[in-house]
Amino acid sequence: MIKGKEIPKLQGNTFLKSGNALRKNPLNFLIETDKKFPGILHWKFLHLDVVQLTDPVLVRFILQTNQKHYVKSTMYNQLKLLLGQGLVTSEGKLWKSQRKLIQPSFHKQYINNLFDEMLNCANEIISDWKADVANGGKIDFAEEMNKVTLQIIGKTMLSTDFRTESKSVGITLTYLLKAMEKRVLRGVNFPIWIPTSENVAFKNNVKVLDDIIYKLISDRRKTGHTKGDLLDMLKSALFVYAAFIFLTVYSYTSLMDKSRYAWLTELLRLFCAFGIINFYGGWFTLNNFIQHGTIIVSVYFAFSALVSLAFGYFEFRTDTAFIEAGA
Repeated sequence: MIKGKEIPKLQGNTFLKSGNALRKNPLNFLIETDKKFPGILHWKFLHLDVVQLTDPVLVRFILQTNQKHYVKSTMYNQLKLLLGQGLVTSEGKLWKSQRKLIQPSFHKQYINNLFDEMLNCANEIISDWKADVANGGKIDFAEEMNKVTLQIIGKTMLSTDFRTESKSVGITLTYLLKAMEKRVLRGVNFPIWIPTSENVAFKNNVKVLDDIIYKLISDRRKTGHTKGDLLDMLKSALFVYAAFIFLTVYSYTSLMDKSRYAWLTELLRLFCAFGIINFYGGWFTLNNFIQHGTIIVSVYFAFSALVSLAFGYFEFRTDTAFIEAGA
C-alpha cells in the first residue's frame, strides 16, 4: 500500500488526449493505463479528477475498511433513473436501512441454495453457445452476459424463466443497459424530464420493465405457490413473525394461569427470538425505525425470561409451602 507518496499522474486532460479511445473501448483504455501505472493512477477528465485503482489493498481500504469517508460517484445519478433509490445507488442511513431489510437474502444457507440454480443457468447458456458455434454463428459475449445475468435474477428471485415467459424483458433490458452506458460515458445529458426522443424512449422502456416485474409479483400473490426464491423468503418472514406472536400469547396465558411450567414456554420464546435475530440479522426491520431496536428487544426478551423463571420458582415454593401447611 502506498503511504506518504504522490499518486502517479497521467499528464494532460484525458478527454482531449484519449477521449475517443475511452469512449470506444473503456475497458481496453483502463487495462493499458494500468500496465503503465500499476496499482494507482490519477488522471483528469474535463473538470473531474479520476483516481484509478487496481491494487487490492487500496480497493479494500476504500470499499470496506474506510468506506464511510467515500461517496458514490456522480454516474450513480444516472443509474438512479433505472434502479431508483435502491441498494446499489443509495448510501448513508438509507443504504443501511435497505441493507438490513434485505439481510435474509445474504444468509449463508440461502446463498448456498442458489448455487445449483446459477450453475443450471450457466450450463444452459453454454449449451446455446455450442449450438450457435456448430451452426457457424457468432457470439456477442457482452450481450450473452446480460442474458445469463437476467436469467439468474429471474430464476433465483422470481422463479421465472425470462427467456420463455417474457422475451420482451431481454430486449427492454438490453436497450436500457446500452442507454445507461451512453449516458454515463457522455457525461453531460439532457435532464430526463425534457421530452427528447431518447428520453421518451428510455422512460417507455423503464415502464415496460416495471409492468413486467409488477405482473410477476401480482401473479405470485394470486397463486400463492411456494417456490423457495427471494419473494417466498420475504413472505416467510411474515409467517415466522405470526408464529412467534402465537407463542408469545401462549406464554403469557400460561403465566397468568400461574402454571409452574410457564417458564419453559418463556425460555422457548427466548431461544426463538435469538434464533430469528441471528437468521435475519436483526429483529426483522425494527432498526429501520428505532436506533438499536434489536438490542432493546433482546434485552426485553432476556428480562422477560428471567422474570418468568423467578415467578415460576417462587410460585412453586408458595404452592409447596401451602400444601405442607395444610398437611
